[in-house]
Amino acid sequence: LSENLMDIREYVFRNCSSLKSLTIPNSVTMLSELTFENCSSLTSIVIPNSVTTIGKSFVGCTNLATITIGSSVRKIDLQSFASCTKMKTVYCLSKDVPSTSADAFQDSNPQNATLYVPASSLNDYKTTVPWSYFGTFKALDESAGIETPHSALPMILGQGGLLTIQGVAEGTHISIYGANGMLAGETVSRNGCATVNTNLQPGSVAIIKIGDRSVKVVVK
Repeated sequence: LSENLMDIREYVFRNCSSLKSLTIPNSVTMLSELTFENCSSLTSIVIPNSVTTIGKSFVGCTNLATITIGSSVRKIDLQSFASCTKMKTVYCLSKDVPSTSADAFQDSNPQNATLYVPASSLNDYKTTVPWSYFGTFKALDESAGIETPHSALPMILGQGGLLTIQGVAEGTHISIYGANGMLAGETVSRNGCATVNTNLQPGSVAIIKIGDRSVKVVVK
């Protein structure tokens, strides 16, 4: 998609059952109605911090397991993520709970999913429908926008913004963020390894999300 794109219009990727991954550029401010309806091979999506409104965009994405919602989202329309039956992990980076339709996650079994939100807003999400429907809540590290677990992670090597992650399971989704929470790159592991050219500068902090785990590293 073009880096200058501001709006992804209605029905653009509707019923694209072979669509497995997509990078939404940071220029986009709105996702329109039924944009990704029934994209049944899509397993994860990162909605960048530039987006303020999510329409009924991802209904019927039956393999969508991981959803990252950027910090600027203010409105999520009815059934935006309805019938995403394999939804397991949702990251919502907004400190202000977005105005969200009560049926935004209808038939997506949020009671079986984990919601990650900024620590300062945790109680607000827990008491606001439909976010309150989630079964597990976890606080994000607000300095980076991504939680940093203490469990052991695969080997991570870096040189000049090029990051290599070794020792990960085949097909693991890997996304890398800058310290400001902006997506710097993403990929899927092959043969136990993944390489992402992030263009992050030496000395900057990168947050690497590997499946449902995350870690901070300093780019060398």
